[in-house]
Amino acid sequence: MQRIISSSILALLAGTLLHASSAAACSCAVSTKKQDYLNADYVFIGKNLRTKTVNVGDDFPKVEFVVEVEKSFKGKLPRYVAVRTESNSAMCGVSLAKNQTYLLYADKGTRKYIQTSLCTRTQAIAGDSAAEDLAWLERLPASLSEPEETLPLPFQ
Repeated sequence: MQRIISSSILALLAGTLLHASSAAACSCAVSTKKQDYLNADYVFIGKNLRTKTVNVGDDFPKVEFVVEVEKSFKGKLPRYVAVRTESNSAMCGVSLAKNQTYLLYADKGTRKYIQTSLCTRTQAIAGDSAAEDLAWLERLPASLSEPEETLPLPFQ
């Protein structure tokens, strides 16, 4: 009898732990290139120049990248833009290596920064899927990338 109770408690604990870990993981909806492009406020090629942690007043700090914009496919951006993301991948945060170039899909954050996540198509330019995305973006008609308001420089 005691063995049955012990086994039941272990099974219950294991189930609780498995459920808790899956609840904390990043989960993104499946989408197409076109859907991701239309959902993003900004789509651009940029090089990460600087990374810092930013405390924003809640329990989880954000990571902020200062990115040099090399080419924009959607939205009007200054030459340098602050891009924020969550601080870890379990919360859908992205990691951008310093001095590496990326294809970024981002949304409006505030007047001082834009934001991205693992649930966008943000990726290193060196990857095969980036080449496919870039070829698709190069074929888009100019009317799909109408400029938005310009953001201030991240150094202000």
